Amino acid sequence: MTAKRNYLSVSALKQFAKSPNHYLAYVARKFKPTPAMAFGSALHTMVLEPHLFNERYAVQPDVDKRTKAGKESYATFASSIGNREVLTGAQMYQLNQTHQAVLSNEDATSLLVNCKYEQVIESPIGGVPFKGIVDALNKKSGYAIDVKTCRDASPDQFQRDAYNLGYHLQAAAYCLLTGVDRFYWLCVESDDPHNVAVYMQSKEAQEQSTFRLLELIREWSAWDGKPANYSNEIMLLEYPKWAKKWHKHRGRRL
Repeated sequence: MTAKRNYLSVSALKQFAKSPNHYLAYVARKFKPTPAMAFGSALHTMVLEPHLFNERYAVQPDVDKRTKAGKESYATFASSIGNREVLTGAQMYQLNQTHQAVLSNEDATSLLVNCKYEQVIESPIGGVPFKGIVDALNKKSGYAIDVKTCRDASPDQFQRDAYNLGYHLQAAAYCLLTGVDRFYWLCVESDDPHNVAVYMQSKEAQEQSTFRLLELIREWSAWDGKPANYSNEIMLLEYPKWAKKWHKHRGRRL
């Protein structure tokens, strides 16, 4: 049986916020990155640690592996890559285009200057040991940055994503872990036109998410570690608020 850990991370706490069973499943599973996550990791390296990119990634040759020459060329390449992750030429092109978009954005580049990158942070929050990795940290100027690759970086969509995917919890946790008072998201679209958008968490959002973060940590601390669903009781299901508004608008008020 999977046991409750003696520390927390933002990812683990976000799963606990869904249900204790989500947390236990998260702790037990073997991590396997999705293609989108793998792309994001490669872009992180390219943007934040470019000197390490060639140590971590290799671009496969564009050869026809059905031919003898193609097979030999690829075999030579495969024997030389070691533990590096393999990228196709198309993936490398997409990475370069996305990276160039970041470099062309003045707000993004100015924020990244004088930062320390990929900082591993371990410190208690609410009396519980916490672990995290901050993409970029500028303690002197008092801010942290998270680099996000996304399909849609527009304000409306990212506002929804930040709330639904728990980005605000992450911001609150990293501000407490690092002692900074500002948190930025550097967002870049992975597909054309590779728009870049930089968002800063508002003061109100920071206060609300910090309150929610500490509340969840208290709930996690009090939890006995046993499997549990969303509720131990039968739950009453109401019409959602948006549906009530729709029916009222249509002249069919409930």
